[in-house]
Amino acid sequence: MTYSILFDILCDVMKIEARELNLLKKISKQLQGIFTDTDLKIMFPVKNQQTFYSLIKKLEKLGQIERFIKGFYVDKEFNLNLLSQKICQKSYISFEYVLLENGIIGNRNKSFLRCVKLGRCRSYKFKDLEIRHLSINENLFFDFQTINGVNFATPEKAFLDVLYFYLKGEKFYFDIYSDLNIKLLNLEKVESLLKNYKNPKFIKFVKGYIENENSR
Repeated sequence: MTYSILFDILCDVMKIEARELNLLKKISKQLQGIFTDTDLKIMFPVKNQQTFYSLIKKLEKLGQIERFIKGFYVDKEFNLNLLSQKICQKSYISFEYVLLENGIIGNRNKSFLRCVKLGRCRSYKFKDLEIRHLSINENLFFDFQTINGVNFATPEKAFLDVLYFYLKGEKFYFDIYSDLNIKLLNLEKVESLLKNYKNPKFIKFVKGYIENENSR
C-alpha cells in the first residue's frame, strides 16, 4: 500500500500532517518496534480516547502495528527482550536465555522468553510467542545487570533460578541433570549467592546437585 493511500485513510480519522506519518517508521527503529499508548498519543495527538482508538484500529488494519497486550503495540520486527522489560520494569531475563548465551545449555526455544519478576506470576502470549514472568521474593531479586535497557541475570543467578523454580514445579524443556554444563559457572559465586536463600531444602538440593555433577 502506498504512502498516499495510507495518508488518505488516516485523514478520515483525524487531521494530521504528512510529515508525522513519516515519523512512524523512523520512530519504530528508535523504539525497537515497540509502541505504548503514550508513544502513539505523542506521535498522533487527538482530543479524545475514542478518536485515538479509531486511529489505532486503522493502523492495525493497515498492518502498521499489532496489539501485543493492552497498552503495548508492536510492528513486524520488534525486540522481545525489551518488550518484556517494558511490560514489567521490575523483572530480569533469566533461565534458558542466559544459560544459552553463556554456553551452559546447547539450545532453547527462541519463541519463549522466561523471566523473573516481583509481584504475581504472569504470562503474555502473542501468535507463536510467549513471555513468562515468574514471581520471586524481593530478597531473592538480585544479581542481574542492565544491558541496553534490559535486565539480564548473571549465569550463576540464572542457574540458581532454574533449580529454585524446578523445585517449585516449573517445567523446563531441557533436563537439569544432563543438559547443564556447570563447569562454565563460577561455583564459588554460586555458593556465595546461595547464602541469600533461607530455604534449607533448596540449599541442600543445590549443594547436592553441584557435588553430584562435580563427581562425574
